[in-house]
Amino acid sequence: MGKKVEIQLSNQLHNKLLKQAEEQTRTLEEHILSIITEIEKNQDKQIMDYKQYVAKELEMLINKIKGEEEPNGFPLKKEKIIIYSLRMYKQKLPKDLNEIIEYYQNKNWFNEEYFYLIMDRKKIVGYMGFNPQVEAMPFGEYLFLYTLYLSKEYQNSKNINYIAGFINAVAKKEKFYSVDISSVFTNIEEKSLLSMGFIKFDTAILIDGGIKNNIDAKENIKHEKIQLNQVMEKGLLVSGRMLPIGFLYNRWMEKETDLETTLHKISKKHQSVEFVVVKEKSQQNKDLIVKYTVLVEPDILFDKNSLRRIYKRVYYLLHQDYENKIQLIIPDELLEEIEFIEIKGMKKTCWYRKMII
Repeated sequence: MGKKVEIQLSNQLHNKLLKQAEEQTRTLEEHILSIITEIEKNQDKQIMDYKQYVAKELEMLINKIKGEEEPNGFPLKKEKIIIYSLRMYKQKLPKDLNEIIEYYQNKNWFNEEYFYLIMDRKKIVGYMGFNPQVEAMPFGEYLFLYTLYLSKEYQNSKNINYIAGFINAVAKKEKFYSVDISSVFTNIEEKSLLSMGFIKFDTAILIDGGIKNNIDAKENIKHEKIQLNQVMEKGLLVSGRMLPIGFLYNRWMEKETDLETTLHKISKKHQSVEFVVVKEKSQQNKDLIVKYTVLVEPDILFDKNSLRRIYKRVYYLLHQDYENKIQLIIPDELLEEIEFIEIKGMKKTCWYRKMII
């Protein structure tokens, strides 16, 4: 036999419970018991839910320590990143990052105002640096990302999208409508770059090799020497693009005494078209490396027929250095037609552009 328990209720609560009991055709005692039973069920459910939550968190923590996958089969993702301006970062930088910054400073690419650190909650996991550029069209004014690095374990879609949004914000703040990047200056793969809104704009090949001797090079090609400052005034663009032309001019100006710049002309539809060949020498170990860069007028930058004729002319200049190692940058669509170089190595560079709307 159950025990009898007496409880004292206020008149207001008694009347409310009595009304609820009558509506459900229960006695007052039965209604109070049903309320107590429901409370016990809810408490049991809350305890069970909490136990399941704790178990799941422990499982994820164990998997993370082991370096395994989440229960749903996806790799465990690193924490969300955040981007800081280098100017705002007051702690000591890691030695390797200081060396990287010094490298860009020596090249005159670095600008503290446009350099950013990518971090998780504890450490630096990446960085990016912008440099404003102005060239002839179709490139025009743009921000060049001369470095964009993010540790591989942080390259998930959430972080990639966050970086893309940050790039947009910087460009809009500085009133640039294009951001460019070269594949040799980032460790982010093309698939991720495309997801960030970049499109492939140009592709170039850097060829290492030597001149073949079985090709006749007796043709006399007319050209004239030209000063670098005169070249800069012509508004030419690089054929086979790996760097902004502003970066190239900075490098060439520092070593102008080691350069040979020549002005050439071809005819196109009864009009004279100019192009410039820049020849620079450098010593690598015991080898003398001679690097050739071709600058062309903007309207023939993507004119394959004109470029084919230009590079045929370039061959006769290269033949002067048949005893040396040669480097030549060309558009990728001309690679199969470059028959005068014995190719010993190649490096492909893709140029991407992101439009800022």
